[in-house]
Amino acid sequence: KQSAGSALLSDIGLLGRIVESVAKAVALPVTIKTRTGLVPGDGLGCAAAITAESAGAQLVTIHARSRACHFKGVVDYPAVARITRAVSIPVLVNGDITTAAEARLALHNSCAAGVMVGRGAIGQPWIFRELDGKPKPDYHERWAVVLEHVQSIHEFYGQQPGLQIARKHIVAYANLLGFDVRACLRLERPEQQLKWLNEARDRMSERQKNYEHHSERAQAA
Repeated sequence: KQSAGSALLSDIGLLGRIVESVAKAVALPVTIKTRTGLVPGDGLGCAAAITAESAGAQLVTIHARSRACHFKGVVDYPAVARITRAVSIPVLVNGDITTAAEARLALHNSCAAGVMVGRGAIGQPWIFRELDGKPKPDYHERWAVVLEHVQSIHEFYGQQPGLQIARKHIVAYANLLGFDVRACLRLERPEQQLKWLNEARDRMSERQKNYEHHSERAQAA
């Protein structure tokens, strides 16, 4: 909306001048993140990557969709592969990576040097553990992460802003862990939010124990 981000694909020259100015001004490696184009098939993502490399960028990340696609539709990994072949600097692929299997598929189909996980980590920050080849955390570890995360949000942003910011993360955790979050979203104080989550954890833990107990009895029978 402010002609920033992927909107710069409509002015590749400006994108190059920005990268060149930053690369000359800092000692750190300069990277860019953009999309495959403004619309599917226009090739502007490839032009942006080539221009950015010439201007001094040392890595490019490509979301495997066009700007027009937003976050909907099938990701276009072949388009990322064309960009990967067009530049000599590393290319990372981004978009719809929520599991280790999807990361492997994205790497294989895009020929990228690595993956960037963005929204796929919301509600499951342990995805990076999975991508590192380690087992997923168990039920209790996941709940420990949820509670620590929400409390840290309250502390970092302040009580009331933290309460509101935490809600979207709680919803994401609820979608993956399988608990009804509607009552929690109506709470007006951070301490109520944490108390509710602790109680939700205890309820789910009790249901899990009952399920395991019945499963053991059924197997024994």
